[in-house]
Amino acid sequence: MSYPLFIAGAEWLWLVVILGIVIFGAKKIPELARALGKAEGEYHKGRLEGTREINELVNSDDRLKLIKAAEILGIDYHGLSDEELRAKIREHI
Repeated sequence: MSYPLFIAGAEWLWLVVILGIVIFGAKKIPELARALGKAEGEYHKGRLEGTREINELVNSDDRLKLIKAAEILGIDYHGLSDEELRAKIREHI
C-alpha cells in the first residue's frame, strides 16, 4: 500500500520557508537572499557579456571571426556564405 503525500502547490512553498528558517535561522535568511541575488546578477552579467562578444564577432567582416563564433555555438559553417553564417548565428543567439 502506498501513502502519497497530499500536499499541493502553496503548501510546499511554506514548508520550504519554514525548513529554511529552522535550518539557517532567521538572521541568516537575508544574508542568503543577498548572496543569491549577487550570484544571479553575476550570471546575467556574464551572459550579456557573452552575447555581446558573439554579436561583435557576427557583425565583423572577418570570415575567421565568423567561423570562431559558429564553432562556439556549434553551428556547421561549411558551405555557407558570410551572410548566411551571420543569419544562422543571429538565429542561434
